[in-house]
Amino acid sequence: MKTLKTLFPILSAAMLVLTACEKELIDESADSEAALSQDSTLVEDASQLTIVTRSTSSEPISYPVVVYVMNGDGDCLHQQTLASATDQLSIRLYAGTYQVYAVGGADASVYSLPTADAATADTEIALLEGAAHTDLMQASSTVTIGRNENNHLTLSFARKVMKVSSVQITDMPDDATSVAISLAPLYKGLSLDGSYVAGALSATIDLVKQSDGTSWANASPLFILPSEGVATITVRMTRAGRTTKYIYTTTQQLQANSELNISGRYTGDAGEFSLSGVFSGPTWGDPTNIDFTFDENGAQGTVSGGSTSGEGTANSDAAPAVKSWYKNCYVFMSADEGDETVVTLLHRSEVDIAVEETKSNADYLAEINAALPDFAVNGITDWRLPTEDEAKQIHAAVVNKSGVVSQGGKLMTADERYFYDKGNNEVGAFLGKGDISSAFATKVMHLRPVTTLRFSK
Repeated sequence: MKTLKTLFPILSAAMLVLTACEKELIDESADSEAALSQDSTLVEDASQLTIVTRSTSSEPISYPVVVYVMNGDGDCLHQQTLASATDQLSIRLYAGTYQVYAVGGADASVYSLPTADAATADTEIALLEGAAHTDLMQASSTVTIGRNENNHLTLSFARKVMKVSSVQITDMPDDATSVAISLAPLYKGLSLDGSYVAGALSATIDLVKQSDGTSWANASPLFILPSEGVATITVRMTRAGRTTKYIYTTTQQLQANSELNISGRYTGDAGEFSLSGVFSGPTWGDPTNIDFTFDENGAQGTVSGGSTSGEGTANSDAAPAVKSWYKNCYVFMSADEGDETVVTLLHRSEVDIAVEETKSNADYLAEINAALPDFAVNGITDWRLPTEDEAKQIHAAVVNKSGVVSQGGKLMTADERYFYDKGNNEVGAFLGKGDISSAFATKVMHLRPVTTLRFSK
């Protein structure tokens, strides 16, 4: 099952296999040899696991590659770094089932890497302070070994980062002293098993003034981890010591194994930006074009192209019926589109956001975007605010009667207010009985997001 992608479509991760020669090296660590020497029968029964690595010339693996081998109890038995494709790896193991994890591009000068004694499946490969991500890749495989066997394992690698290749903004005022672009909220790190570590970080790219005096561009490409939820893109321009910030909130996550190129143009002293970009995977997915406009009143964006036209990818599950529950999420809308059924889900839970007179629309958006990643449930991660049309279809009495509490959720309230997306990067309020409200509540607003899935008929 894959969730709807309305801005950045799901780009299938390239499955890369390490470089073309087989590698054999007996594990001669002291711990391993001591364990094998305790019983001569076990020595005779020991088998050999050889890690076979291949790649294509167009998609090489990132080196160094760090390999961890763990037993069924999750204990790490062996850890080894392959510095290049010419390095070899082969391990003597007893009969049993083992989990192999490998991280490509895990340079010790860039990442904090666990030793064999400390490594577990969920150990974080943490970025060192002041370092920038490499072309980080990960592979994992379960292998069952019999007695006196020679086993060969081929690892398939998936890229775990996205690449910001170029950022260019033209026609900037002559007196602009700095221009930067930020992307957030991004995952904090990567675990050995390939899962991401939450952290809601941001990546800022300082642009460099070009020789024409009005163009600004990044000095080099940047690898970043994907976003935890819907992404926010912020452009900052400093003039006469004053920094102006322009924020665009997408409706989707930034995905791993994809490439982003952003171009922008400043259109006048009123402070209006026009930005456009291409978000693509050059060898593993169709490009998606992203167009932004920035001005003093907010930001807008559109998406076109891509393999899914910005509307997600169909999955093989049977489409759930309206007023039913799918993976602990409530189905409140469904529509047939050709050979697919489009289903919109409402989250079982909500969070409260305080209403304050001093808060702006941007303040509420920032709190909403920070909260959305935490709504991930049963593999469904792309939560967003409902549109006005969707908000009108959400009725507290119906949701409550459907058994929301039995699904681990929270009852809705008919006369309290919930956030919805008014468009143009603005939020509005609707009542739990489906009516659009003209004002926020006096103390709190509720955030109960939605998402849309596609199902093949």
